[in-house]
Amino acid sequence: MSFAVRLPARIAQRLADVSPPAVALASLRVVGAALLAFIVSKLLGLPEAHWAVMTALIVARPDPADSALQAGYRLRGTLLGSAVGVLASIARRHGVADPLPLVAMLAILAPIASVWPELRAAPVAAIIVSSTGPHGPDALVVALLRLAEIAIGIAAAQLVGRIGFASVAKRENDVLCVRIQRGIARMLAEGFALPGHADGPDAEGLRRELRQLGIVARGKGRAADEAARVLAPLTVLHDDLKFILRTRRAAQGDAERANLEPVAVAFLALLDDTDDAKRAAFDASLKQAATARAGLADDASRERSVVQGFAFRRMRRQLTALRENDALS
Repeated sequence: MSFAVRLPARIAQRLADVSPPAVALASLRVVGAALLAFIVSKLLGLPEAHWAVMTALIVARPDPADSALQAGYRLRGTLLGSAVGVLASIARRHGVADPLPLVAMLAILAPIASVWPELRAAPVAAIIVSSTGPHGPDALVVALLRLAEIAIGIAAAQLVGRIGFASVAKRENDVLCVRIQRGIARMLAEGFALPGHADGPDAEGLRRELRQLGIVARGKGRAADEAARVLAPLTVLHDDLKFILRTRRAAQGDAERANLEPVAVAFLALLDDTDDAKRAAFDASLKQAATARAGLADDASRERSVVQGFAFRRMRRQLTALRENDALS
């Protein structure tokens, strides 16, 4: 019995969804960012280099666009928390006893972090800055040191995430798009009880891959532009397929459920390769489904079949747009 078989199904599926080269690259980015942050902090003589390392570990992500997003969140949260922490520390030094400064800090920052989750670093930063004892360094000095260390960690993560990885990022995006298409093929095959296509991610993995592609598309650079071009067609494919499967589950009889099965088979072939012969086969299957639609038992079944047919046609257009994007790149 293999090791993968002994694992819980969810863990085994997650391991099957990842790409070993992408995992290796992401790990190198994290380790490189942490080492660079530590070295720079030590060279600058900062007293607690581990804060820079911690920030690099938090901010460094497999995708540079996601890393930049997290860097902005971390920096804004730290600025806000440091400002509140300085005020709390000043209150302590003027005789305001605990837990009043702590309660006041959390009363200010907890609602803010609840409304804006990207600022959740603020309460942590406030507690760190305000925790200096009466004989320790001034809170403003601590705040400036923390900001310097966090800035070093952010800069290290951004630098390591961008230098020399443009071609690798493009390859990762290409692999991600292929995996999304395989997940769509698996979703269609399972929804219509068709054989094969088990190598793609499951429904949860497919949603995760689409979210990751959306994060990449929000970034900057050529890889982000290419991700943005393919994100819309892939999202439409996914949403239309979910609609088709929902209406199929609402079918009232075997005849209605079988009406679009040849269309699903033809579309699976299109996902693998959009050549003229497979496009013609898909169009022919749609015409056959339109003919079979007239024999369905009731108006609701015929209406569902019409809408499903339109959804399949739109999926074909989005798939053609994806192929055109591939040709442009």
